[in-house]
Amino acid sequence: LAASEDVLYMAVGESCKGLDAATGKVISEFKVPVSEDGLTRAWAYVAYDNGQLFGTSTIRQELEEKLRRRGLTVKSQTDAIFGVDTKTGQFLWTYRGTNILHTTIAIGPEAVYFIDSSLTPEQRQDLYRRDKPEFKNLTGDEALKAEEEMKKLDVRLAVAIDRTTGKKLWEKAVNVTDTTDVSAGGGNLTVMYADGYLLLCGANANGHYW
Repeated sequence: LAASEDVLYMAVGESCKGLDAATGKVISEFKVPVSEDGLTRAWAYVAYDNGQLFGTSTIRQELEEKLRRRGLTVKSQTDAIFGVDTKTGQFLWTYRGTNILHTTIAIGPEAVYFIDSSLTPEQRQDLYRRDKPEFKNLTGDEALKAEEEMKKLDVRLAVAIDRTTGKKLWEKAVNVTDTTDVSAGGGNLTVMYADGYLLLCGANANGHYW
């Protein structure tokens, strides 16, 4: 659910319906963009800000389980994030990602930020070398030990896209090892935006941040 001053937006199956806040009457409806693999996806994430509606194209867990029972797999549950102009009803853009995490979507005045779970081996190595510059000159057993340590890191891709055009502004590999599964309650990676800064943290089931 998300709301403007006079409309309540609600994700229902493959669409997001706009309900008049005074009467509850459906006054608009937007369909989730068609995915490249042709599989039906639902509208999952919903947010509204300054005349724009934001959503994601997501395979529900039930559908994913049915596909796996049939021997089929999907690359990710969430393959796209998109923006809609609520005044015109037109989709402004659709950004195709690899595996976008709902809990990491944060909207700023000029950009939309999120974490994509996948990155290339080269990006992973670049991050490790940037954080651990002393490992650049390692050889032999020391290099192998450093490589094994690198494989244990939870490294993902932080992305910023222009909220008006959907154009990628930047991407950056980030080490989020200490922000996932932080307690018995689980703990999901979460991103928050304020005053030009992104905060990456773990959100525990009890509401505490790590």
